[in-house]
Amino acid sequence: AFVKVQEGCNNFCSFCKVPYVRGRSQSRDFNLIIEEVKRLSVNGYKEIVLTGVCLGDYGKDFNERIDLADLINEIEKIGGILRVRLSSIEANDVTKRLIEKLKVSKKLCPHLHIPFQSGDNEILKLMNKKNTKQKYLELVGKLKSNIKKISITTDIMLGFPTEDDAKFKNTLEFLKEVEPEKVHIFTFNPREGTVYSDYKNKIPQQILEERLNRIIALRKKL
Repeated sequence: AFVKVQEGCNNFCSFCKVPYVRGRSQSRDFNLIIEEVKRLSVNGYKEIVLTGVCLGDYGKDFNERIDLADLINEIEKIGGILRVRLSSIEANDVTKRLIEKLKVSKKLCPHLHIPFQSGDNEILKLMNKKNTKQKYLELVGKLKSNIKKISITTDIMLGFPTEDDAKFKNTLEFLKEVEPEKVHIFTFNPREGTVYSDYKNKIPQQILEERLNRIIALRKKL
């Protein structure tokens, strides 16, 4: 069963209109989530997938100190629930507490889907991702050294404004270092109301298709 625990987003990535459409980040009441999971357990569900627009933001808007790890701790106590999974989570929200939880938990599945989007620092800056390739690689290193059989999957965006062949190659090299088990690939699509909604200098479709084929080939190899 999928259990949504959070709505909205505060990140304002330059390609995304979610904060404008769904508003700022809001966490669902802790006790209501636990009650729902208990009902699901009674109805025979064995696995819970925690979801949210920006899942790692859970608890940040509460007055009391509660985070995603606290929520997982409580869900693990519920009889009948054998597995807990996380949907997508931003790199900055993979905290020390969450890594430790992944390391020791017998119910939390050792899989993180982290939407890196790019492996080029200039593009990451233009995306307003608040991260660098080096920080991403540092996080991946921590995950792999702390959690046995950790599975990392990701999203990669092709054709973001200013992406030339050199920047694309940086993303390819980045993926070779991360070695994700799955890569979800999509192309840049201007969204109304965002920073690049009127961007004119789009990358030709033929080049996009060539890059798509190259990254698909790498994905298969990885």
